Amino acid sequence: MPSSLFRFTKKAKQRKLAAIAAANAFVPLSPQLCERITLDIVEVIISFFHSDKKSLAACSLVCRAWLPTTRHHLQISIRPKVADGFFRIVEQSVSTLPHYARRVAVEQDFGFDLPPSLLQRARHAGHGYDHTPYMFNDILSHLTSFTNITTLCLYENPVRSVTSISHIDAFPCLEELELHSFTFSCFATCINTVCAPPNLNKLSLNDVRWVENVEETTESKTSSEHEPQIEYETGSKDAPPIEIFRALPPHLRILEIYIKQRATLLDWILDSQNMEGITSLKLGFSHPSNGNDDSSLSRFLKELGPGLQNLRLYTSGPNRQVDITHNTGLRALHIVHAQGVDPHHSEDTASTHSISAILSQVASSNIVAITCELFIWEVDVLRALDWKIINRILSLPQFANLQSLQFQVPAGREQIAEYLDRKLPNPTRRQVLSVVHADLANIRAMLS
Repeated sequence: MPSSLFRFTKKAKQRKLAAIAAANAFVPLSPQLCERITLDIVEVIISFFHSDKKSLAACSLVCRAWLPTTRHHLQISIRPKVADGFFRIVEQSVSTLPHYARRVAVEQDFGFDLPPSLLQRARHAGHGYDHTPYMFNDILSHLTSFTNITTLCLYENPVRSVTSISHIDAFPCLEELELHSFTFSCFATCINTVCAPPNLNKLSLNDVRWVENVEETTESKTSSEHEPQIEYETGSKDAPPIEIFRALPPHLRILEIYIKQRATLLDWILDSQNMEGITSLKLGFSHPSNGNDDSSLSRFLKELGPGLQNLRLYTSGPNRQVDITHNTGLRALHIVHAQGVDPHHSEDTASTHSISAILSQVASSNIVAITCELFIWEVDVLRALDWKIINRILSLPQFANLQSLQFQVPAGREQIAEYLDRKLPNPTRRQVLSVVHADLANIRAMLS
């Protein structure tokens, strides 16, 4: 190729790239127009970047007025081993972070942790430990200066046993509380912890447990069902009794329970007689060995009645036998169906009747969204479900206002979507059927 032709071709490509860049270039708004945009509109725009840290960081540098809004969407994660350096920065007089922080997570280091006494010896021996890590209550006592916290997530090591979590009631704006992998010394300490925030709107308990009082459990078999029981600190009657809260926080609306001992918690809530405000209930998998779980959950759902608007439950285990016919105000239903999580039932029986049995109990004409989360690893498992019954149920009058029927699958979305289009002609014709990929975090949480 001649050199002149090469230079001409190169310049032509450069002009083309320059034209494309000019067409896609960001043109800043004029100052006059920016002044007309109110801060309320700016806050709505920034809220779209709530999970994008880089975009939030860029927005925070635009001007001083944008800084508070961007900081409201940042989640602060604190680990006990590095909390000392974090609080040194926060406690400085020029720090403004405590005023803006809204979401705070305290995450335990799940590696091998030495006891404080051994850490002290290791520090003097020169093994790289410069300070003793903070305990949970130490971190919470320092966080009390964060007066505007609305969401608090606490992650503890499940092999440890804690007596209580202090300072929870020191956050006047706290609306959401999440506890993960905590083991309390007794049921009373657990209740006193979750009921301490007066303005709590959402409570999530994930893998939370407490030490059972064996003597009390044996005696309660012969006592009255509603007779008040006394809780003891260590499960022994030699310890002083603990006064337990008698009711849930008055503003509680969202309740998420992913614990093994949920029958005890549900029975306590039923006895407290202040559950009429709960509008959203999410339930995790419960093993069939929990004998009282089925009846406790059925009574709990019956007591919620028409006030319950959002419900999430599993098909396997006792959840399959619950009654939701009393929840006539239900608007959203989330069903989680897992392959092979229930060893006490055959795969054919569990798969054939689980989803259809729950759908057949829906008595609410207000339901607009149904989500089926299918944790299946083989597409052939879908053939075990009776799709004719499911399609016939979805044709009933109570599903006339259905706007979304979504199936979430871990893999094979295209193949499953094609299969469901044939098996569910009614939702397909109404254009409400969709198949999406399931959240991998939910899969890991369920298998853990």
